[in-house]
Amino acid sequence: MARKARSGPLRWLRTNMVSMLKKRPTPRLPIAVGHWIHQKGGMLCRLPLKRLRVTAPSEFLRAVQSSCDGKTAWAEVRDRLSARWPADEVDACLSTLLEKGALAEAAHSLALHAQIGWTPQPLAAPLTQAEDLYAMKEEVRRRLEEDSDGASRLRPAKTPLMELLLERGSVRTFDDKALPLQSMINILWALYGVSREDAESVRRTVPSGGALYGLRWFVALMKPLEGHSSGLYEIKYHATGAEGGELSLCQRPGQAAGAWSTLLTPAVLSHAHAVIYPVVDLHFIGKKYGNRALTLALIEAGHALQNGALAAQYEDAATIVRGDTVELEVLSLFGLDEALYPLPAMALGTRPSAEQKHLANAASESVPVRSVPNHSQLLPLQTRIAVAGPIQIGRNADYLGWAAGRSEDARLATVKAEAEAWERIGWSTPPASLQRARFDELDNAVDPRRLVGYSPQQYAREGFPYAPFSLRRRYPWTKGVSAKDGAEVSVMAQCVYALSSLDAADARLPYTNASTSGVAAYTDMQAARCRALIELVERDAFSRAWLARVPPDLIEESDLPVSFRQRLGRLRQAGYTVSLHVLESRHLPVAAIFVQHRQAVFTALTTGAGFQLEESLESALSEAESRVQQQHGKPQPAAQIQPEEMRLAEHHGDYFRTRHGLRKADWFAAAERRPAASVKNAAGRFPTSGTALLDHFLDQGQQVYFCDLTPPAASIDQGRTPLYVARALVPGLIPLWFGYGTEPLGSWGDTAAGKASPEVGSLQRIHPCT
Repeated sequence: MARKARSGPLRWLRTNMVSMLKKRPTPRLPIAVGHWIHQKGGMLCRLPLKRLRVTAPSEFLRAVQSSCDGKTAWAEVRDRLSARWPADEVDACLSTLLEKGALAEAAHSLALHAQIGWTPQPLAAPLTQAEDLYAMKEEVRRRLEEDSDGASRLRPAKTPLMELLLERGSVRTFDDKALPLQSMINILWALYGVSREDAESVRRTVPSGGALYGLRWFVALMKPLEGHSSGLYEIKYHATGAEGGELSLCQRPGQAAGAWSTLLTPAVLSHAHAVIYPVVDLHFIGKKYGNRALTLALIEAGHALQNGALAAQYEDAATIVRGDTVELEVLSLFGLDEALYPLPAMALGTRPSAEQKHLANAASESVPVRSVPNHSQLLPLQTRIAVAGPIQIGRNADYLGWAAGRSEDARLATVKAEAEAWERIGWSTPPASLQRARFDELDNAVDPRRLVGYSPQQYAREGFPYAPFSLRRRYPWTKGVSAKDGAEVSVMAQCVYALSSLDAADARLPYTNASTSGVAAYTDMQAARCRALIELVERDAFSRAWLARVPPDLIEESDLPVSFRQRLGRLRQAGYTVSLHVLESRHLPVAAIFVQHRQAVFTALTTGAGFQLEESLESALSEAESRVQQQHGKPQPAAQIQPEEMRLAEHHGDYFRTRHGLRKADWFAAAERRPAASVKNAAGRFPTSGTALLDHFLDQGQQVYFCDLTPPAASIDQGRTPLYVARALVPGLIPLWFGYGTEPLGSWGDTAAGKASPEVGSLQRIHPCT
């Protein structure tokens, strides 16, 4: 933010954020909007979508607020203030306040305040609990069934319009077939098309206050239409002198897949043909109707969307109007000015079959996927990552978890979020067939001490949550398979499932508590196993690096593709320190990225593994970008978490967002050695496929085990594509841990580096890798 030096007391006006607003026209009747909190040397203005910190003399700002009352003309306000302060400084300050949104035209104030209802809602969150929603629906049903105190009941006559209304209803999925061009034209015309013309006016398919017709219509065409490729378009309506007029689709820059960022729960777009967006120019309508502009625009849009729904019913199509439209994402997708006001969108497609409806309903009840809009944090850099999540998952009150997905493609981000949700459901849903037994009562059982181990010093520490493995105790066991020969094995359930999901008796003196590290989901079991094995290698490399406390080698950034360097540059321009590292591993190339912003109190460490180092870096960088994107601008955690209170993965992230924990991982990024081998030189040293990776372990004499964690009904694509969830277990690989002092020092002590470490008995380090 620029600071302008001036001679008078109003030398400069400073804000703490970058605004997307373009220069606004001078208002006729200015009004101070938002909540102005006057402070010494300035004020904090809270607006629906942002906070604005202004530094200027408090007396001047109070005078501005009292003068800009929505009834006094701009020129009079200026003259009144200029009588006490220099005119050029008054003009500069008023212009800045106007540009940043603290002042507005009085006729537009209702629209500005109504932004408090935009998604995501900054205040009261919408109701989401299933029990509460069911109660509300029952109340609605009860009202319909009430007697009307002696009034006679009347029945409507059947008409063609009534037939359409009887069949009209919102859908939550669509058939895969594309709509015919003429059907699409008919539906779009019904929304807002020209119906007739006469000497005095042009009439449209809906009424409009003052016949102003201030709505603009845009469409994201998800599937090609005859003569029109998939993409973004503005719908233009034309008067031709003939009844019905015409319309045209004017293409705009951008990809239709960006529509997935415009809905909080975007899975409905999986098979949609198009998404239609009404956007109102309230400044235009407000010239005539003032603060009534928003009310009239909503009525007008409601007429239009109902027309579209009825026309779709006639064309054997289907629609749903979405109240979770993310307004800032709509503006961003179509490159529109923030002064415009997006209204709820309508998804459109071919009518689904009964089976498709059933699958979609079952899928939405199992895993509701909610997006985190990219612009909700007002990030002062454009990362290329779309984030779906965090989303709450869990089909009952016994387990509630969170999942997220990250990708450059907003649709793929949603699919990843849904897949991760199923991973967590599988991890937290043990089968009823668990067998309770002692180790020697089982055939072909895997010794859990080979999978994870703790040191005698840890067991001796007061408050340590785990107990040594006992051959005399009965533990729960689940079925697994050995990759070496396909033989069935028994694996301790505490090494496979969340401890909280097992019988309460197992929570007393448990041997361990499995995290989701080494759990993966995919559309075929072989690929799911491969992904689970890759993640296990990634977490092993990080665990060894963290416990050894030796800064890993830097990666030479000059060898990276230009796109990588540009993304790193955007993070650095936003004030983040970023360093790239390669972690030692005998199995796969593993990368780590350290990101820190000391002023914002933020530290994160992300990792990635793949068959090529560039693939590993992409995974780690995507994760780093999404962490920054989700946390940027958020306040520090309300409570200062103490290390000994840490039990969950999210506690690790919170700890490194406090002043106490901020710099506890600085040593990781303090490599003084020469940069590691380049990306190109890493090629050829590691397995290049999932099959080769599995053979790599077996050839070295290491055992590999897999467990099937696939929950019933696991699927993506609105229930149409089955999903499989697998866990990989490899004795000798060190699992990632969460919680204070729970690092697997027994496993670490079995390694060469662990045996050489003098600190094995006292390591209690908290890491920022989640």
